[in-house]
Amino acid sequence: TLAAYRLFDELRKAHPGVEIESCSSGGARVDLGILERTDRIWASDCNDALERQTIQRWTGVVVPPELVGGHIGPTTSHT
Repeated sequence: TLAAYRLFDELRKAHPGVEIESCSSGGARVDLGILERTDRIWASDCNDALERQTIQRWTGVVVPPELVGGHIGPTTSHT
């Protein structure tokens, strides 16, 4: 975790305009340190539209919704 923090800190220092999105295990590794260092997090690798509604809803309970990235895909999804 500390190594990832250092990496993000160095990236920000060297490239202040770069947007950083954190995704690890579908958002399962989000903490306050990551939220301080990234522009958004990825809540899940699932792109099914119906499942995504639930994922976004409950992730939004602990993470501000504007920081949660999300995409949806076709009806037939391979998640």
